[in-house]
Amino acid sequence: MQIGLSVLGCILIIMIAVGYYYNRKTGSIKNSKGEKISATALYKIFALDSTAKNYIGKIVEVSGEVSEVFKNQQNQNVIQLKSGKEGAFINCTMEEGYFKIAKGNQVSIKGICNGIGETDTILGIFGDVYLTRCYSTNSGK
Repeated sequence: MQIGLSVLGCILIIMIAVGYYYNRKTGSIKNSKGEKISATALYKIFALDSTAKNYIGKIVEVSGEVSEVFKNQQNQNVIQLKSGKEGAFINCTMEEGYFKIAKGNQVSIKGICNGIGETDTILGIFGDVYLTRCYSTNSGK
C-alpha cells in the first residue's frame, strides 16, 4: 500500500512538472525574440546542411509568402510558406494567431525549428522544413 502511494505521488509530480514545462515554453516562444530569417534563406540553409545545428531546436522568426493554409491530420492549423524550391515548403504548425492569414499573404511567423523532412534529390523529392508551436507576429496583410 505504501509503495503504491509513493508511485502514485511520483507520477503526479512528473505530470505537474511536464504541464508546467509545456506552458512555460509556450509563453517563452510567444514573448521571446527569434532569429529573423526569410523562408527562402532558411530552406537554403537546410538544403545545404540537413543538420543545421544553429537552427534546430531554436526559436526562429520566418518571413515569406503563404502558399497554403490547412489543417493537418491532428486537426492543427498549418501555414505553409514558399521556400523558393518547387515542391518544398516551410511548414508552420500554429498555436494561435492565424485567423487573418490567407494564401498569397506576406507573413512573419515565430516558432521552434525542428529541421527538414526526408529528401531524395535523385528522385526529385524535396523535404519540407518544419516549425512547431508557431505564432504569427503580424496580421497577415
